[in-house]
Amino acid sequence: MEDAKLETQHEPPDSSAPASPSPDAGASDAEPEPESRDGLIEVRDGKLHLQPPRGLGAIPTLEARGGVQVRLRGQPAAGRFPLEKIDDLEVILPDEAAESHLEVEVTSDRMEAYLTWVVKVGRRMRLRAHPPARHVVLEPEVETEGSLPQLTPEEIVQTLREHGVLYGLLDATIARIPQEPNRRIKVAEGVPPQEPKDGRVRIPVLEEAQAREKARAAEIEEAQRLDVIRELAVPSVMVGEVAAFCEPPEPGTAGRDVTGNEVPARSPKPVRLTAGPGCRVEEGRVAYAERTGRPELRGDTIQIVPMHEVRGDLTAKRGHVRFDGDIQVGGSVTESVRLESGGQIRVVGSVSGAYVAGLTGIVIQRAAISSQLVAGGSFAFAAELLGPLEDGIRGLSDLEGMADQVLRRLSQQGAGPASGGSDATERGLLERLLQLKFKQLPDRLTQLGKKLMEHPALLGEQDQVLAQRLVRGLVPGIRDGSLLPLREPVQQLETLRLHLQHHPARSASITVDSLQNSRCIASGTLEVTGKAIYNSQVYARMGVKGPAAQLIGGSLRIQSGHADLGSVGAEAGTVTYLEFVEGGVLHTQRILPNVQVRIGQAARRIEQEIAQPVRVKLNTEGEVVVEPDR
Repeated sequence: MEDAKLETQHEPPDSSAPASPSPDAGASDAEPEPESRDGLIEVRDGKLHLQPPRGLGAIPTLEARGGVQVRLRGQPAAGRFPLEKIDDLEVILPDEAAESHLEVEVTSDRMEAYLTWVVKVGRRMRLRAHPPARHVVLEPEVETEGSLPQLTPEEIVQTLREHGVLYGLLDATIARIPQEPNRRIKVAEGVPPQEPKDGRVRIPVLEEAQAREKARAAEIEEAQRLDVIRELAVPSVMVGEVAAFCEPPEPGTAGRDVTGNEVPARSPKPVRLTAGPGCRVEEGRVAYAERTGRPELRGDTIQIVPMHEVRGDLTAKRGHVRFDGDIQVGGSVTESVRLESGGQIRVVGSVSGAYVAGLTGIVIQRAAISSQLVAGGSFAFAAELLGPLEDGIRGLSDLEGMADQVLRRLSQQGAGPASGGSDATERGLLERLLQLKFKQLPDRLTQLGKKLMEHPALLGEQDQVLAQRLVRGLVPGIRDGSLLPLREPVQQLETLRLHLQHHPARSASITVDSLQNSRCIASGTLEVTGKAIYNSQVYARMGVKGPAAQLIGGSLRIQSGHADLGSVGAEAGTVTYLEFVEGGVLHTQRILPNVQVRIGQAARRIEQEIAQPVRVKLNTEGEVVVEPDR
């Protein structure tokens, strides 16, 4: 701070005052009294001017503010004080000295460095102008202001080096610092270590399900279909499939901090699988399913959950459910829902307006209304295919055997064609035999091919190709060679027959309290625990058990088995159909009018009520008879 320059200005003589007496004036004349006037202080051009008071005038006062300091007769003065003599006053102005330095900050992990150019320009102050007044407040104002000092990037880099910042300097940012004083700016950045890849357990079926769900959600959103029922395909694995595997860890890459030191990456974490129920683990890395179900990972233990549980009702809001294992629904299954299982389905409540399909069976503790129940899938119809399969296998085998026999005789007799080759000979011979001995075989094989194509779920890829060739015709297949040699289609049909004969789904049964306006298909048996099968279409390959149930209207078809029912037919005379395809017996306590029964090729219409326990069967003459059931 510097002292202000102070000046005193005296009041000029007043021209209106009386003239001074001459030396010749008499001694008796009195001197006139001076005029009274208050003292004034003025600040002009940064300088202080004082006009002292006259006569009885008041002494002017001062007050310092805004950093201005004053001393009166060598002592600090504060507040408002009178000023009689300008020489008694010392004014100290708050001049600001110029300042410039660099502050460097390195973060605790030494991965970043920041720099602040702390700069302050110098300022010379003076007193702010104030007109003459009895009281004046002294305040400062800037008289001159300096400019920013020069700063170069080289000086900045040098300062950083002095503070140990050697690596990862940000040149573009450093170049901006001279234009951005008093700002904290990042000037160096290290390279962090690249994180290692920890070992993790991967479950392929879950990843595939998540991808499908994401794609489906995108399709629904794009189509803006607000009425689409969500489908939950529960991820599952079959026996022998990979349920989970360990993805090995991968090491990370070391980094470097701003001081130039290496920053090591952490060590990756390995993972090892432990076998839980339903699976086995090899070398802690790969888990294989030992039963069908949903893979579930708990910690590092992988297990196969054979059952998917739906708590409460399964509604359209919750969506369709499909699972390769067993499914249990704690409530009811409602309208428009599809419930599909590769195992057994158990429903604690009822089923209404839904589609329920269990590959190995269905149990519904209450009624099924306006629904479709399928146990065993297409295998429910496997028995219908076994007869045509055996017939086709026998016909092709006989044709092949006869052709081989003829060719051997021709070879022994030396009667074969001189040219043309053995293939042409065989083809011509087979066509000739079809005309003479096997006229019905091409049509039977065509019908077999059509039946097979009606149930593609029963067939493998090669089976479907064979079915298409049979539909196209045996003769064209012989001519173009697609069905030659005949041993190959025979072996393929034999393999398919064994597959259908021994598949577990061939005996999938349905248990339900009652049926109403529903369609029911079972590759095993149908058991009705309640009192009615009303106006429903039922196919039970191995029979029906419902000793208290009334079969009212609709149709009941059994492939090879018996039916045990409380009563058959309707009081109102509604037509009720029963068919035993390969023979069987109906046991019932009562038969009402208008019941049609077919057993094999024989049929009978029962017109009168029979109100006693009877059995309906074929007699030795192949006729449908009704006789007492003892």
